[in-house]
Amino acid sequence: MTPSRRDALRIALIYAAFAAIWILFSDIAAEALAPDRAWLTRLSMYKGWLFVGVTALLLYALIRSTLARVEAAEAERVRLYSELAAQLRTFDTVLSACPDLFFLFDADGRCRYISRNGLDLLGLKAVAAHGRTLFELGLPPAVAASCETAR
Repeated sequence: MTPSRRDALRIALIYAAFAAIWILFSDIAAEALAPDRAWLTRLSMYKGWLFVGVTALLLYALIRSTLARVEAAEAERVRLYSELAAQLRTFDTVLSACPDLFFLFDADGRCRYISRNGLDLLGLKAVAAHGRTLFELGLPPAVAASCETAR
């Protein structure tokens, strides 16, 4: 079950439990307090209004706590992404400072990284190279083929 479905189910179950307990005990209390049928009708109306107000506050508190957890998770995701981006910049700076060319390909043979001097040699931008195969990068066919067999 996904976290959003779990949170929605949690809110619904808490609401259902609270509502069931409210209905049971408020009806018993109203019957005990009402001296006649007219008073019972009036108390039931007040009890209904109070139920709406109390459950609105309950739902507000439950939704607010759920959203606070979502916001905290999002803030952590943003922090981790920033940390990862900083590490990638360091990785790129170190590899690009070397005179050698660095290429990184995934298991499917798609380009995931080329050092700056490799991009300059090919006349490409990183965005244009990302996801391309050796052959699509514009390497001479013999070079691409030998790299492909070495992979």
